Amino acid sequence: MFNYSHGGDIYSFEDTEILDFSANINPFGMSESIKSAIIKAVNNCDIYPDSFCRKLRSAISVLEGLSYDYIFCSNGAADIIYRLVLGLKPKRALLAVPSFTEYESALKTVDCDIEYFYMHEDKEFKLDRGFLDHLTDEIDIMFLCNPNNPTGHITDKALLEEIISICEQKNIIAVVDECFIDFLDNSKEYSLKNCVEKYKNIVVLKAFTKLYAMAGVRLGYCFTANENIMKLLYSSGQPWAVSQIAQQAGIAAASEYDFVKNTIKIIASERERLKIQLIKSGFKVYNSKANFIFFKSDNTSLKEDFLKHKILIRSCENYKGLEKGYYRIAVKSPNENDVFINILRKIGEANG
Repeated sequence: MFNYSHGGDIYSFEDTEILDFSANINPFGMSESIKSAIIKAVNNCDIYPDSFCRKLRSAISVLEGLSYDYIFCSNGAADIIYRLVLGLKPKRALLAVPSFTEYESALKTVDCDIEYFYMHEDKEFKLDRGFLDHLTDEIDIMFLCNPNNPTGHITDKALLEEIISICEQKNIIAVVDECFIDFLDNSKEYSLKNCVEKYKNIVVLKAFTKLYAMAGVRLGYCFTANENIMKLLYSSGQPWAVSQIAQQAGIAAASEYDFVKNTIKIIASERERLKIQLIKSGFKVYNSKANFIFFKSDNTSLKEDFLKHKILIRSCENYKGLEKGYYRIAVKSPNENDVFINILRKIGEANG
């Protein structure tokens, strides 16, 4: 049977009272305007959705400050990853690991050879300039995640631009996943979206999944100025990938400036509060800047210990380059984080 390898697997538990810290979604849920847009969209579900997502792309264009022509929308960012791989059919890929596992899964569907650049614990699992040496003429495509999942680290923009520039010289398609970047106060300082026109080999991934709590709606998008890649994205999947409901939800979400601002502020505060408690409990805590925290514990049964208290956390042992003892938790609401902290203390006391 196929094994689910991500967070958010609450469906495997009969207990409906599980508090899910394994999926890093906005803890405040969808805004009322998004919910209203979804309800209204039901009235139009008897007709096909716009295959080109014209109104949605216009809204994203305003939100991101990029040309409408550079935007492609689909059924979550993961769908775009698979479309890219299917359309390009790369022979050899470069992945920095540990990172999001769907890059590897997608590449394997086309029998692509994968070269791994391991980010090591002694360097806090951060990407360094050693990555540049692996950008050889044999590489067709490379994937990077910024901030990285599961570590939450941010890669310096100067290094990213150097990577993109080398990729352009060597005809390597550079895919940069920025699905968590909007949780940063200073996201513009790190995002590569303003490099899309300069570098025609770049694809920047984004999604409404995390920040707007639309995981169940399924809506992602990307930027590229490469017309050939854009054509491949449209031709490598079904034409109605984004439903009426998802399109209207995205249009509403693109106007939620105050909602986003308040979320970022609270998440930043709660993230630091959780980090302090994890450090006090004796864990090695990495400096995540996203809406989740990556840490290491000598207790390799920590996930099971939390489940006894109806809390689900993410074991990261299935990430390439990691092993048992590495965990990720979402930053949730203050009240939910209080529950987590109390259980954390109980587990610590029980384990002496």
